Amino acid sequence: MTDLSIAGLGLDIERWVPSTEGPRELAWTTGFLRIDLGEECLTLGEDAWSRSLESSVLVSAYPMALWLASSTWRLLYECGPQRREKELSWRLAHHLASAGHGYLWPSLVFRSDGARVEIEAQPTPRAAKQARHFFGAATGEVSLESLLKSIARFVELVLERLRATDGGGSDLERLWQRVIEEGQDPELSWRRRLEAALGLDADEMPLALTRQLDGLVAVAGREGGLEVAAARAGEEPLPWLAQVDERARRCGLRAQALASLAKQGAAALPARNARAEAIRAPWQRGIEAARALRRAVGLGNEPISQARLAELVGLRASELEDGASGFDPALGLAIVEDDAVRLHLRKRHAHARRFELARCIGDLMGAASGDPWRPISDAITVRQKMQRAFAAEFLCPIEGLRARYGDDTSEDAVLDARDRFLVSEQVIEMQRRNHAASTDAA
Repeated sequence: MTDLSIAGLGLDIERWVPSTEGPRELAWTTGFLRIDLGEECLTLGEDAWSRSLESSVLVSAYPMALWLASSTWRLLYECGPQRREKELSWRLAHHLASAGHGYLWPSLVFRSDGARVEIEAQPTPRAAKQARHFFGAATGEVSLESLLKSIARFVELVLERLRATDGGGSDLERLWQRVIEEGQDPELSWRRRLEAALGLDADEMPLALTRQLDGLVAVAGREGGLEVAAARAGEEPLPWLAQVDERARRCGLRAQALASLAKQGAAALPARNARAEAIRAPWQRGIEAARALRRAVGLGNEPISQARLAELVGLRASELEDGASGFDPALGLAIVEDDAVRLHLRKRHAHARRFELARCIGDLMGAASGDPWRPISDAITVRQKMQRAFAAEFLCPIEGLRARYGDDTSEDAVLDARDRFLVSEQVIEMQRRNHAASTDAA
């Protein structure tokens, strides 16, 4: 599969072919659809009837435009845990095949992290009675702005076709006008982002949930509220949010030196302009931040003992040990206060608690938000990705791992590294993957 990294998404109708069958919106927007991701043609495939390779496919563009318009907010801002990809609601909003209407669509999946959208194309399986087999196999990322422009261009293309054939006043026109108006209204736009973070369609949020979230956002901050919503995407949020709010009021662990440690690390980061920072992957930013903090506190590439880690953030080592009570399986929190950072860690195992603590440090170093709540979750937002990469590099630096074990990936080496760096085996594997990606990108 081709990895296109940062790419552009092209959606076009190469030639209109009006049909006399079906509703007017479908018939008059029939044409040859071509989709490109960077330089890869995702509609390339074999036509079963002509036995020829074709770069476009004959469909009605109206269902695809309608699907894009109705899914816009979720395509851009739904970043829940990866396990959600198996759920019907998620697939309906993120798989192009959901455009439906009996047409054969390329197998495209859209995954957002709130800053970029990964687009993955897979070849479609051959079937005896299927008229088209798509070959497209590529993965690429587009910015939210770029994806929105691609959606807007395609929807407007279809609307222009309808207007030219006296087909104005369609459901698509009304829906797209509403999306435009929502994007221009800061408060409505914020509401749509919050709904999408929860895995809800526009205007699907019940009044009771709206009020609960308004109260939470007043305490957590807007960006913090979005991260909390993403942690619960696709599940019943109302009683859970009330529990989170109640638990967050408890004392937790008071890390007296965590904020100052994060400031020390942030001061050691190289200066970058906002544009340069925006194009870097979250794992790259996480690794860089972890290395900067290690240099700042003189850790080199050696393991960090439990006592040293606790000392750095102003905790007792016993507070990171096994058996300490967890906060919530779906959400951990670092709450920034005037004199300390109050920690509510999810995990109970010592290695997992170390990792979550490191994620808190990374968030305070790297997140631009000044919100008091700094959530830790399994969501795939850019913020959570950065946290995970930071924690892995901070606790188990790749250079320290390679210096001791080289390319040895045997079970014995992984277990020894786990015990040496006091991290899980999954962290060891994460580090090797991130390092491989870093080497490939260099």
